Amino acid sequence: MRNEVRCTDVDEIQFDLGEGPCWDAVATRRPILEPDLGSTSTAWPAFSAAIQAENIGALFAFPLVFGPLEIGAIDLYSINPVVLTLDQQQQTLTLSATISRIVLGHAMQTAETTTDASSFSRRMVHQATGMVMAQLGISAADAYLIIQARAFGEEQSMQDVGKDVVERRIRFTQVSDRLEDTP
Repeated sequence: MRNEVRCTDVDEIQFDLGEGPCWDAVATRRPILEPDLGSTSTAWPAFSAAIQAENIGALFAFPLVFGPLEIGAIDLYSINPVVLTLDQQQQTLTLSATISRIVLGHAMQTAETTTDASSFSRRMVHQATGMVMAQLGISAADAYLIIQARAFGEEQSMQDVGKDVVERRIRFTQVSDRLEDTP
């Protein structure tokens, strides 16, 4: 068993599956505390199954919000089950509020000057979503779901599938709604 947790892997799993504690923290604007992943029944069946290979005993997600803006979430991991005290929870909420301001300020400063689609940027997935919308004539939510399903089916990240769509290595086409007999 590994002695470390690769946070980028766990975060990418949550992003690709569209479920997990960070999604719930953003949706509810409240911390999601899972002090013992081995003994709790979670609300994320796909995420729970996908992280079985990771060495995670506890996971805590704190929302990054600023006023009405939902920026994201910070996930904290422990290889052992652990309970955060109320003081630790409050300290992390204070840290989350500070980070929200910093991230938002940085995003505003670099929004017009940045063209880099780094490996941590979701810009590629959003651009690919727009392309799939145009290709299939469907909503953004459905286009995103198509990319997510393709990534899941091919055991790739959404970032990789998004890049393939943007670079035109993958193109989605409408399939006829009628059934056809095949000999």
